[in-house]
Amino acid sequence: MPYNLIEEDWIPIRRADGSEERIAPWRVTEDHADPQRRIIGLAAPRPDFNGALIQFLIGLVQTAMPPKDNAEWRASLRTPPSPETLHTAFKSVTHAFNLDGDGPRFMQDYSLLSSGDEPTDVSVLLIDFPGQQTGKHNKDLFVKRGVVRIMCYPCTATVLFVLQTNAPSGGQGHRTSLRGGGPLTTILTSATLWQTVAMNMMTRSELERSCANPELRDDDAIFPWLSTTRTSEKNGGVETTPHDCHPLQMYWAMPRRIRINFQGGQNRHCDLCGSRGVVVESFVAKNYGINYGGAWRHPLSPYGKDKDGSPFPLHPHQGGITYRHWPSYTHGDESTRITPATVVHAFSTRFVNAPEHRMWTFGYEMDNMKAHAWHEASWPYLSVVADEQRKLFASRVTMLCDTADEICRNLKKAVNKALLSAHCEASGSSLTDAASAEFWHVTEPAFYKTARLIADTLADQASPHALYEEWLAALNKASCTVFDNRVNSAMIEYMDIKRAVLARNDLLRYNNSKKIREKILHLPSGQTRTARKKHE
Repeated sequence: MPYNLIEEDWIPIRRADGSEERIAPWRVTEDHADPQRRIIGLAAPRPDFNGALIQFLIGLVQTAMPPKDNAEWRASLRTPPSPETLHTAFKSVTHAFNLDGDGPRFMQDYSLLSSGDEPTDVSVLLIDFPGQQTGKHNKDLFVKRGVVRIMCYPCTATVLFVLQTNAPSGGQGHRTSLRGGGPLTTILTSATLWQTVAMNMMTRSELERSCANPELRDDDAIFPWLSTTRTSEKNGGVETTPHDCHPLQMYWAMPRRIRINFQGGQNRHCDLCGSRGVVVESFVAKNYGINYGGAWRHPLSPYGKDKDGSPFPLHPHQGGITYRHWPSYTHGDESTRITPATVVHAFSTRFVNAPEHRMWTFGYEMDNMKAHAWHEASWPYLSVVADEQRKLFASRVTMLCDTADEICRNLKKAVNKALLSAHCEASGSSLTDAASAEFWHVTEPAFYKTARLIADTLADQASPHALYEEWLAALNKASCTVFDNRVNSAMIEYMDIKRAVLARNDLLRYNNSKKIREKILHLPSGQTRTARKKHE
């Protein structure tokens, strides 16, 4: 019998009592009423695996049993379906989730069934593992070649989904994911794994309105591996647009042409998770797989708009994911034309006085085909339902972030001036990067405290000047603390006491400039000198 991802226990989870095990997807609501045994999260051996598996579960439930309306959505959140109900629903798509076997396979190219191409080591499927040229030139300094040679079936399934969901550019004809290489994903989270899945569901009508072609009913319009691949060669290939797919294919997009070699598997320990079982060592691949183009709008990603108004998915960048991204990812930003993920926006309209939840934000920072870093963050999510209040809230917390961003730049300049000669260019050095990272970290609690207070005062007509003053004071204090930490810990040969004192004075002066107080925070004029004296 084929290894089927609906029926097998393969998803690693953690229960409330701290125990970990693997379950089949339909068991996600198992023991939900038991405070000690309920399933509270995923427990994969890598963070990118957890990010992929939550998207797998959301996509599976969205495909097999989408809520028909908001009332049914709320009901499933309050009272989860039983494992038996989920099992029955998932049976309708079981045929699409065979990992091995002679026929169609999960996330694998049906056309490569009889491929005679040279096999490639299975480790190459990992996005962050060094490629052939990196190994050839001995440049694999941090992630070493040869560490992963074999994978168990659960890890193989996860690796396939990670790659197809995040696929970076990989040379001629090796297509990127539907959202581009290493897309940013935002997931609303709650106390249990089922609630996290349910909170990110769309109703049937919301899904059909999102994009793509809901009139397409054949299975291969949803699961592209069930049929011959729509290849994208220069001569005779095609681009795959939303018109060519059912909306659910956004969850199951397959840009890479891959087929795992399952022959001759042995009972050994997996190099990724350590579990013992039948393992795989290689795969075959071809280029010119599905080339996704057009105005896709994946439900789990925030989007921006280009100058022509066309949407594009956001991606993590150098510096990571900090609270400076929080306003636009949660409530949107009109100035930068960023809109939150569809599921995040939908959630914000479904509850009045919703309890505070959290939002899990993650993704790969990519440079073409190279993975520079995996970034993720967990933020509080504050629900502001009324449209006019949501816009006002977003604009006010954006002002907080703009202020922090400006002061962080001042801090980096001050650290540079204090420690480095006037002839040394170090705007991207480890000195300033470390100062920036520390600044965002130490000011994060104050930001969320201030954001909550702003949410509580939205009904007031007056601008919350007192809160802005407190926020600016917190930023001033933090920037001075970080400056002192970085400068005082520097090697003595880099020290120039006079330069350091002047740099610190400049930091305070710039932090309380008219640009910050009046142009960004819109505070009353004439208080700049007084404010600076207060923090000296």
